[in-house]
Parts: sequence; C-alpha cells; structure tokens
Amino acid sequence: MTIKRINTGIEGLDRLIQGGIPEGSPILISGSPGTGKTILGLQFLYWGAKNNEPGIYVTFEEPKESIISTAKNFGWDLEDLERNKKFRIMGYFEVGNEEYLNEINNLKKSLKELEKRRKDMKVKSELIEDLEIKMADYQDRIRQIEDIITERRYTLTQHEREEEFLERLNGLVSEINAKRLVIDSLSAYTIYDESRESLHRFIRRLRDLETTTLLISELPKDSMWLSRDKISEFACDGVILLSLEHTKEKIYGRIRVEKMRGTKIDRNEKFLWFTDKGLEVKDIPQDY
Repeated sequence: MTIKRINTGIEGLDRLIQGGIPEGSPILISGSPGTGKTILGLQFLYWGAKNNEPGIYVTFEEPKESIISTAKNFGWDLEDLERNKKFRIMGYFEVGNEEYLNEINNLKKSLKELEKRRKDMKVKSELIEDLEIKMADYQDRIRQIEDIITERRYTLTQHEREEEFLERLNGLVSEINAKRLVIDSLSAYTIYDESRESLHRFIRRLRDLETTTLLISELPKDSMWLSRDKISEFACDGVILLSLEHTKEKIYGRIRVEKMRGTKIDRNEKFLWFTDKGLEVKDIPQDY
C-alpha cells in the first residue's frame, strides 16, 4: 500500500524521509533550547497553510503575540492566515477560560482608550482624577481575573483539563478543516502529569484527530534518551533530533532523523541552516 506523505516545507528535510512525513502520524521533534524546534514547527504549519492544508499551533506557555512576532522574522504572516481560516493559535490553558480572557481583552481595550484620553488632558482636573480612578479599577480587575485563571491551573485535575482541551481542539480541527498540528511543548504537558499511562493516552487521542502532528519536546544536553519524558519517543511514529555545535567561529545547527515508521530514512546527521526565510537542511561537507 502506498503511504501518502506530507511535505514538511523545510528544504532538504523531505529527501531524508522518502518525500515527507506519513500522513496522520505523530512525530516527536526533540532538542535542547535554541535548536530551532519552534521555528521548525511554525515553518511546517506555514507551508501547509499556504498550500491549502490548514494548521493549528498549540502553545502551553508562550504568548500568542510572541509566536506571531517570531514568525514575522521569517516573513510569515500568521495573522493573515488566521483571517482566512488557514491557521489558528490555541493556548492549552485558555480552554475553559474563554469568558475570562474575553473580559480581559475588553478591559485592556477600554484601558487603552482611557490612557489616550488621559494623555490628551494637559490640565489637572476632577475629570482626570475620575479617569485615573477608573483606570486603576480596570487594572485591579485584570489582575483579579489573571489570578483566577492561574488558580484554575491547579484546581482542575489533569484529566479534566485534558478533556476540555481535546474537546475544544477537536472542534477547532473541524472548524478550519485542519490537516496539521503542532504541540509546543510536550515537556510542558508532562510537568502536570508525568505518568506513562497519561502521556500514551494523550498522544493516542491526538492521533485520533487524523492530523499530521509535530510534538515538540525539550531534551537535556547529552541525554541518552530521545525526549525529556523518556516515553514519547516510543509513543510517536517518528523522531527528529535537533542539536547545536559550538565552534570558535560559529554555531551550527544539526538535525538527524532517528526513526520514521514505514519509511526508509537517511540517518546521517545534517547541517540545519537558519536563514531569513526559515530552516534549510544541507549535507555536511566531507572535509568538514
């Protein structure tokens, strides 16, 4: 049976895996901080969205604004893709807190308008004092809501939070007909539940979405394992390792395909180049 493969959008990577990732597979992207894991995930989604394969980026910790800013460094306009229902950013801890988050957004908009009015008033007056009182009230309410959201992280069980998340994610996949998914990061997920059973269940439930999924994992330097949790490399269909090599003159990115189910892979380590248009994979020169 012919396996349908998904183009990663990263020049030079697909030739290492017979033309692309097997469709519907969960793939582990593992490496230490700064090795390009997030960029690889965004490039995978951006290329797909530009080729009629909508995608979803799930973030555990990094704010949406930071992700959009990172993408802009490479000329990737994620906001335009969102407007055209080709891309979505979803916060893991936003699930179940939508009403609170909407209230925060409305308060911040109102606060910005009040700050502008306050700036335009040059003479101290009772009206200015009233504005400042209202601004302080808005700021207090924002802090109060943020505390509620933070508290909910620890009052909900991991199972309850996961069920809410997967229900919302499944709806979002259907809403934009998503074909690609990135989870950033699996390491953050395991902070709240390190059990082998939970992690296997989580990856199995993601597989049920039938998206081609990249799961990002932090990997301690010089680790003997392929992920920090020591479990996900067995639960995923493929593993791609990223690393950095430091020399006196330059820092080189490196990439190696460790495994890919149903695929004849090139296991040789390659250079991972960071360009102004994203990542590229190239052979390491023989005389290097």
